Amino acid sequence: MNCPRCHTEISRGKQCANCNFDVELYHKIKMISLRLYNKGLEQAKNRDLTGAISSLIKSIEFDKTNITSRNVLGLVYYEVGQVGQALKQWVISTGFQKEENVAKGYIDQIQNSGRKLEQLNDVVKMFNQGLEYASQGSEDMAVIQLKKAIDVNPNFVEAYSLLGLCYMMQNQSDKGIQYIQKALTIDVNHPKSIRYYKELHPNSVRPEIKEKPAQMIKSKEKKYSRSMQMQGKKHNAFSPMGEILGFLVGSVCTFAVLYILIIPARVDGFKTEIQKLTTTMKEYEGQLIRTNREHEDVQQSLHKENEQLINENEALKQSQAILERVQKVQQASILVQNNKWEDAAILLQNIEVSSLPVDSKSTYEALAQNVYAKVSEQYYKQGITAYNTKKYEEAIVLFEKSWMYEQQANYSDDALYWLGRSYEVREEFEKAKKTYELLLATHPASNQKYNARNRLTRLQ
Repeated sequence: MNCPRCHTEISRGKQCANCNFDVELYHKIKMISLRLYNKGLEQAKNRDLTGAISSLIKSIEFDKTNITSRNVLGLVYYEVGQVGQALKQWVISTGFQKEENVAKGYIDQIQNSGRKLEQLNDVVKMFNQGLEYASQGSEDMAVIQLKKAIDVNPNFVEAYSLLGLCYMMQNQSDKGIQYIQKALTIDVNHPKSIRYYKELHPNSVRPEIKEKPAQMIKSKEKKYSRSMQMQGKKHNAFSPMGEILGFLVGSVCTFAVLYILIIPARVDGFKTEIQKLTTTMKEYEGQLIRTNREHEDVQQSLHKENEQLINENEALKQSQAILERVQKVQQASILVQNNKWEDAAILLQNIEVSSLPVDSKSTYEALAQNVYAKVSEQYYKQGITAYNTKKYEEAIVLFEKSWMYEQQANYSDDALYWLGRSYEVREEFEKAKKTYELLLATHPASNQKYNARNRLTRLQ
């Protein structure tokens, strides 16, 4: 097992001997995060989306690199219509792992459509306008805006809940309960919707949800990927900055209308609730601004860490390569001591000499000079024996090896001559001619030059 911090191998004990990292505590934290993820996943399957969000947030608090928890948390946020929060989790997830991360696909599906982003900003504007109208007692106008919002984003739980509250303030409990039950169908433990339901049914502990809880998440995230694609034309989401800008622009555009349409609040008890919702929305806006800044800081930090790791990895690769070459020189020396000259020659030939340290390079040069001369002479003698016994194919291989390892020995010209003769016997005349020409070019004073010229003349 390797240390998660410094990657040093840990053979025993609960701490890393190199950096004192508590490995046992690290694994315990990982397991806690995993258990909370499993709990959140189960809650999501049972449509307890509020509980799922709480569990998944705790999961990533224990392990911020748990991208599976982050991705599912984003999916749950998307399911309840909080697409800004969903994007936040997916952006952070891709910061930890860019390659083979489904979060990148979710982000692309939302951001690559200009029309979709425009619609998402409209949803925010509609909801904020509805909230503003409701806070001023203009429930009729609020209902219009909120219905537009859920037409574009049918899973917007907060919009359903506020719409139900508006109808309750208009004393239209039958209509209000329909929207509250719709919110609870999406999220069975949505706290505001449960509170409003109890206002209408004080003797009921919990509302009965007739619809069977959907299997919201199968195989962790696959179904959400399909759901996002299928509902791409109908559902919408909004970016954090779009939410803020949408609210500001919408507020300015409707400033005059608000003062004309304001009517006195009908239910004092509900007005306090509306004020709380307004305060909550402003807090969300502040959180979104801080989140954007955190995203930028995280991305910059991860980029710097990535560059540093790349540089360190490259330096380690170079050091490892040099170490391997030095070890090969040492191995070749051991092979020579064991009279394994041919193995030593093959090993030395595969070493890149230019990158060797100075002392190892000197050892290599002395070793190579001795080994190459030795094996070249052996191959030459073996080639003569093969030629004399008419094993011409074998002779060709041996003479070529002899020439490859040593080209200036007193037998090197003879090796080329008999190599050419071997080619002639096998009727490989073009190779024979090139071999004789090489002999004359590299050894013009050779005893074999006359023989080589005569053979070359005959072949031409």
